[in-house]
Amino acid sequence: MTKRRYVTHVVSGLSAVVLFLSLAAEVGAQPEDHPPKSAASDTVPPGKYTTEAGWGNLSISKTKTGTTIFELQSTTGEDVCHIQGAVINGEGSATDSENGAVCKVKFTKTDKGIDVLADTPKECSGFCGANGGFKGQYLTVPEGCSSDEVDKARSNFKKLYLRKDYKTALVTLQPLLKKCTATLNFIDLGDIRNDVAITQYKVGLYSECIDTLNPYVVDAGRKDSEVTNDWPPNQAADYLKIVKSSRTNIRLCTK
Repeated sequence: MTKRRYVTHVVSGLSAVVLFLSLAAEVGAQPEDHPPKSAASDTVPPGKYTTEAGWGNLSISKTKTGTTIFELQSTTGEDVCHIQGAVINGEGSATDSENGAVCKVKFTKTDKGIDVLADTPKECSGFCGANGGFKGQYLTVPEGCSSDEVDKARSNFKKLYLRKDYKTALVTLQPLLKKCTATLNFIDLGDIRNDVAITQYKVGLYSECIDTLNPYVVDAGRKDSEVTNDWPPNQAADYLKIVKSSRTNIRLCTK
């Protein structure tokens, strides 16, 4: 009997300890009067961003010392902007080495990427041509669509095409049109569309070939002078080259 009472006493003691620990846990779980603030998130996440149609490109990165820096390049018509500097609290700053003017660029994170705006338009104009500009929405570059990844896919495609492995070549290049169309510049997009189209022709996908070149069907039916009149002089020749290739491939695929 004595032994049994001793065991009961020990068990009761353990229960008390467990109860004490449970109460302590509950007390610890209560909200603090002054909860610690979470660290502020980086308003300008490092990465590569580009505008729709690829006329503007933005790179955000961090140095070894932790400083956030940016490089912004854009082409509007015949004018080019090139700005680079540091980013502090969501604002980029670049100093003109000739006159000391400071260009302030506002970066605002969005669901799709980063909105870019000149906070000091007059000072920022010194980094651009006469009518240059960089204001716009810069989209996060999709996976597989960076310039290096696009170049690699196109290089692999060319090797396969020259070996006449058309089916594998098509599978290699066609995904770029599905994933990267929004962020490709007009030259790369036109070249890729024509490469995909001629490969579709090679494997007998004639209607698919026409669908691929659909954005150029109207211009392919116009005179060269009419086509180039709609483009700035420094871009007209490149676009006309795309249209001429499209004319040839459209004729092939409509036979």
